[in-house]
Amino acid sequence: MKTKQTIENIKLATLNKITSYFKNPSRHDFGCYGNSTSEDRDIAIRLLLEDMEYQIEEAKAEEKKDVETKTRALKMKKATQSAQLKTVLFPACENHEGRKAIEVCLRWICPVCGEPRGEIKKTDYIDGSGAVLKADGWENGCGHKEKMRKIRNEAANNGYNNAKTIVSGELVYKSQI
Repeated sequence: MKTKQTIENIKLATLNKITSYFKNPSRHDFGCYGNSTSEDRDIAIRLLLEDMEYQIEEAKAEEKKDVETKTRALKMKKATQSAQLKTVLFPACENHEGRKAIEVCLRWICPVCGEPRGEIKKTDYIDGSGAVLKADGWENGCGHKEKMRKIRNEAANNGYNNAKTIVSGELVYKSQI
């Protein structure tokens, strides 16, 4: 385990500093000059040990952070591998004119955290001209919001759809579905 080795190295380095201090206390500046008293030595050693404890806590916190990151990545990978595929209809572009929609296949997981996406329900999408398009929408249980632009990008790159159709703007019109 990396942290165990790091902690052993920190302890060894601290022990070496303490040993070095006892061999030649006048070469070390711990706030005392010349001949150091036993109280000065005690303070110096206490400071070295406190510093060692701080470094060990930092190493443990770093390992915990690494473990959490790896766990999150593994969870996301597992969710991606076992994710259900769903076909959804949503606006093909921002100015959909109430009729420009595209149907795509998506892995049914939140792209941020890997949790399942929400239930599909009909949603009104209103473009800049006020035209309304009824298409599929969902709210992720995890709370992450998804932008249509990012969903179109995901659909173009996930390998389940004709990316050329999505990127080129060739659309499926509502009347054709």
